[in-house]
Amino acid sequence: MGLLQRCAETYDNMSDLAGVYIDGKQVLAPVGFNTTKANIEIILDRDG
Repeated sequence: MGLLQRCAETYDNMSDLAGVYIDGKQVLAPVGFNTTKANIEIILDRDG
């Protein structure tokens, strides 16, 4: 069995945890998503 096949099987076995945040753990990203840090600042005033 190839490495990518094993990776796919492992992900499939853990897919119920995809997108679930658990304190102190990295989140398992759903298929097609990626997590990254964004350096943005949003300022809202009373007019929106």
